[in-house]
Order: sequence, then C-alpha cells, then structure tokens
Amino acid sequence: MSAAKNRTMRKIPTRIWGWVTIAILALLAVYAGVFDSIEALIRGPLMAEPGYGTEGVSRRTEMIIVLCLCFGPALLHVESPLVMIAIGAGLAFTYLLIFSLVLFTYELVLPIVSPLLSLLASTIVTGTSAWSAERRHRRVLESLESSKQQFTDMLVHDLKTRMSSVLMSISALQKKH
Repeated sequence: MSAAKNRTMRKIPTRIWGWVTIAILALLAVYAGVFDSIEALIRGPLMAEPGYGTEGVSRRTEMIIVLCLCFGPALLHVESPLVMIAIGAGLAFTYLLIFSLVLFTYELVLPIVSPLLSLLASTIVTGTSAWSAERRHRRVLESLESSKQQFTDMLVHDLKTRMSSVLMSISALQKKH
C-alpha cells in the first residue's frame, strides 16, 4: 500500500470504518434472509390480530431502514461512551415508536429484528471507538500532567540548590562582619 493511501485511510475515523463494516454485514444478513425466522416469530402475533399489520415491507425497504439505523450512531461525533449508549437506546426507542405508528396507522409491519440488531451493533462499535478515544485522551492528559510535575520538581530542586548556595554565601559574609 502506498504511503499516501495509508495516510488517507488513517484520516477516516474508526467509527466510520465500524459503521461501514456493520452496515455491510447487516445488509448481507437481510439480503440472505438470516433474520426471517426470528422476524416471523415476532410478526406472528401481530398479523394474527384482525386489522393489525396485514403485510410487511419489501426487502429493499428493510435494507434502507437497516442502513439508516446503522448510520445513526456513526453520524454523531460523541466522545463519551455512556452518551453513545444513551443515543443508541434513544434511537431504538424512536424506531419502536415509529414501528407502532406505522403498524396502527397504515397497517404495515416494519421489520424489528434486523434494524434493532444493526443499531445495537453500530452503537457498540461506535461506543467502543469513543471509549478508546477517551482512554487515549486520558493517557495524553496523564502524560502531560506527569511532565508538568517533573518540570516543577526539577525547577524547585534547581531553585533550592541555587538559593542554598546564596544563603550560605550570605551567612558566610555575615559571620565575617
């Protein structure tokens, strides 16, 4: 790999790489129908009730929903892992509200499993990235604090040495008079 390309790849934040990876894996899983059996277990009770959700969305619409929910946590530049978890939980709650609204208003069943799992994975990757960045930042601050303390200790030591020689000279001069 060329040096220029390597520098360009390092400039792209880890959270974006994580989002792209999770999005691709989630889209492949949706396309392959990995979540269909779990989705059927959840949809069974919803579709059994008369008037509640007679049809689901297309595979393409499900993939778009998954992509949008994966992108949510990566879009925000959040440094705190706890805030990232709160944002993920808020996005999941918002999606469930939208799910309910669409179900009761349009009698259309949105997917549940694939969007929530992809949101969870994206939140975990982004939160881990934020936690790692916070840890690096803390180490830099600790290193800076340690350097400041070493400089202060060295300065105090040098000043004490100089002051003690000046005081000894003054003391010697006072004894002569």
